[in-house]
Amino acid sequence: VAENRSYTVAMRRVSEACRRLAARLGPRNCSASILGSRGFVNESAAVSMAGNRSVLRLAGRDLYTFLQGLLTNDMLQIESGKQDFMYSAMLNPQGRFMYDMFLLSERREEEPTILMDVESQTVPELTRSLIKYRLRAAVDISNVSNEYEVKVLFGNAATEPSAMWHVDPRLPMLGFRTIVPREDTSAGDPASAQQYVDWRIEHGVAEGCIEIPCGSALPLEYNLDGLSGISFTKGCYVGQELTARTKYTGVVRKRLLPVKLADGHALKSGDPIYETGKSKRSIGQIRLVGGAKKALAHLRLSAAFPKGGKPAALHVQDNESAVLTPLRPTWWDPTWGREEE
Repeated sequence: VAENRSYTVAMRRVSEACRRLAARLGPRNCSASILGSRGFVNESAAVSMAGNRSVLRLAGRDLYTFLQGLLTNDMLQIESGKQDFMYSAMLNPQGRFMYDMFLLSERREEEPTILMDVESQTVPELTRSLIKYRLRAAVDISNVSNEYEVKVLFGNAATEPSAMWHVDPRLPMLGFRTIVPREDTSAGDPASAQQYVDWRIEHGVAEGCIEIPCGSALPLEYNLDGLSGISFTKGCYVGQELTARTKYTGVVRKRLLPVKLADGHALKSGDPIYETGKSKRSIGQIRLVGGAKKALAHLRLSAAFPKGGKPAALHVQDNESAVLTPLRPTWWDPTWGREEE
């Protein structure tokens, strides 16, 4: 795994090995023997109802063709049966982020059907966008949030309790995710939505328009390329040109990453971040604040990690005593932030 440039791909292979071994040893034995070696599994597990998520159902004979030309990921992977659960995004024609979503195939014999796990506050606008692009495609779009709900299984020793759960397609270390009928009562102890937010902050992963600015964010700056949210081998889709050009010919100078604040200070979303003892020009801003003095920040990498090295001294709100430490997630591609060296 250490020699594999793509940590995400490597961990998927580990996760699949875990699935196979769990069938013989039981999920907890598998978790302790394999997943624990990377340090993201410890002593307990937690389940969140993820109440800020809604579920759309898309169905029809033209479903995969319709979504293939609209979303950033490769729908042929679901159509062919190679994947049942996928993370993807929708961009505007200028290549800016609009929505992200999780796609779960229902594998119905009568017609292709997908359940789409989306941020609740974006449902009306997202539905209008889907209808606008649908044109004459044979695809039905309906909100089934009163029938289905989203659940996430995360935290220490998060093991897969049943076949209904899917490894989070962004990062295996985030745990498991599923879409189930609302009457389903399976899987573990409830945890607050904020605990799950803190778990994502710990690993440097944002989701939804509150955390990823809708209409202005570049998907690569929010790490969708490292979270298996973009296919660079599929054909054209809305917003593809800028995304592909940035990937192959450009340099991603800013990225989203976790930061830790020194004791005795508070953070809020939107706070500008500065280099301590240097220019008064902001190098980024706080995007999301969590517990344990940690947050997600959108930062210029050359300032956060000078010459790709140790974290720089940063501060917020023109207050040099409010010291911030940028944290480089373990799953990051080692070349990120070093493209210009």
